[in-house]
Amino acid sequence: MDSTNVASYNGLAGRLGMAGLAGALAPLVHLAGTLVIALAATDPQKCGHFGCFGGLVEMWTAWPWVEIGLAWPLLRIMGVRPAWPVALTVPVFLIPLGLTTEGPQAVVFGSVIAYVLAALATTPGIWRRR
Repeated sequence: MDSTNVASYNGLAGRLGMAGLAGALAPLVHLAGTLVIALAATDPQKCGHFGCFGGLVEMWTAWPWVEIGLAWPLLRIMGVRPAWPVALTVPVFLIPLGLTTEGPQAVVFGSVIAYVLAALATTPGIWRRR
């Protein structure tokens, strides 16, 4: 293996690693935003017997759709370049995973998988014939 193949492998590994990290951060950013909105916009007199967590649960169930909007800024911050093709491809993998997963661990794992697959699918030059 020559040095150009090693460099391109490290570039691909770094791209996939950063995309996976962005995928792990996306549900956490969404959860933090959901908590802030739930705490700031909730009228205590409208809360039920168990508190004001009903709206929080409803906002959390929209996570695949919210992550579509979070994809580009997170990928850009994480250094995945170009970020926009990955961000546009994330929903292709994220929505089916989002509809079939439940629980916080599955949400984070599904998001990581979706971001990595999207980054792999959109890596420039990876699908060239040799």
